[in-house]
Amino acid sequence: MRLLPMDAVDANILATCFAFVLFVVVILRAFALRSALRVWLELLAGTALPLCLMLGGVR
Repeated sequence: MRLLPMDAVDANILATCFAFVLFVVVILRAFALRSALRVWLELLAGTALPLCLMLGGVR
């Protein structure tokens, strides 16, 4: 199943570029926060929704 309406190679390149941008945003946010606990809490909260959506989509 494809989520992006393009060739498989182009969709892979686009998804990889998006992931690199997301990594940069997460790293910048981590350095902007004052405590490591706050970073971990935001990372856990930010991954909880996609995880629930993926697990809910399996059923």
